[in-house]
Amino acid sequence: MPKLKAVVDSIEEVEEQFRPLYQQDEKDSKFYLDADVDPREISSLRKEAADRRKALQELKGKIPEDFDAEEWKRLKAETKKREKEREDAEREKQRREGDFEAREKKLVERHEQELKAEREKAVKYQRQRDKAIMDDAARAAIHSAKGRANLLLPHVLKRLAVQENSQGEAELMVLDEHGDPAVADGRGTSLSLPKLIDEFKASDEFGVAFEGSGASGGGMQPNAGTRGSSGPKGPLVVDGVDYSKAKPEERLKAIHSGKIPAGPPTARH
Repeated sequence: MPKLKAVVDSIEEVEEQFRPLYQQDEKDSKFYLDADVDPREISSLRKEAADRRKALQELKGKIPEDFDAEEWKRLKAETKKREKEREDAEREKQRREGDFEAREKKLVERHEQELKAEREKAVKYQRQRDKAIMDDAARAAIHSAKGRANLLLPHVLKRLAVQENSQGEAELMVLDEHGDPAVADGRGTSLSLPKLIDEFKASDEFGVAFEGSGASGGGMQPNAGTRGSSGPKGPLVVDGVDYSKAKPEERLKAIHSGKIPAGPPTARH
């Protein structure tokens, strides 16, 4: 049997009896042997084999005569192993650094929480200190003016505050009714605590809480005249209670509740 070509340019090149075995390709108009293996694939494989033979021929002059293929494989495997170890070490380093950052973050958060707790504790202690300073000073000033601390203290404390001076020392400050630093005169002199107590003592509303005051019920006689009047004064009776004879604290409560007017007791029926 004659050897058949895989590809022919013209079907005339093939004996007539074998022409049915060929199929013409529409793209290149050549005739290909209709076998189980595509002749074009065979052609591609042949070309690839030829290229490899050519490359091998070029390498023959470059490969040392004492080249050991097994040693080359061993070195290649060792290089691959070292590369994997290097990658594993890098991943471990990143993991440790990540753990360190996490621990550092936790330490910073715990430190911030401790600082916050210390600041809150310091604020608490400062408030307690300020309250003690104001309370002690107010009580001393009220007692010095012969006032009743149990009645006056809450009202006096509303007018006090504590601030730190330029030396960092706690300093008592008197406030006005709006919460601003109170002044005693047009020159801006700060109002002192004794002067504040004097204002309370001179007021119609709080004067009854001081002994010996013209507005105090504790220092007046039932038949004493009112301020600015020499006439007799009658009892001050409201809801069956004679407030002209009541204790100063009872009179002050009645004044705050609006049952009786501020000032010396006058007749009221």
